[in-house]
Amino acid sequence: EVGLPTDKLFEVARKSMDQSQADFIVANDLDDYAKQNRRAFIIDKKGNIMECSGNENIAVSLLELIGARIRDGGRP
Repeated sequence: EVGLPTDKLFEVARKSMDQSQADFIVANDLDDYAKQNRRAFIIDKKGNIMECSGNENIAVSLLELIGARIRDGGRP
């Protein structure tokens, strides 16, 4: 999404997560996408929100979440 306030960005992300039946989703403002140190939010089914900045940190956070999900037998 572009230019949304953070609360609306979260709302759109949660709807998308529900529609796709995903365990978590990455929400970011496309205005920040081209920035070197962009900001993103990883939201899980329980409503937990993890804020990350920088492409590498976002990727590492996603890998850690996926690894934890695999270790827990796929449970949310």
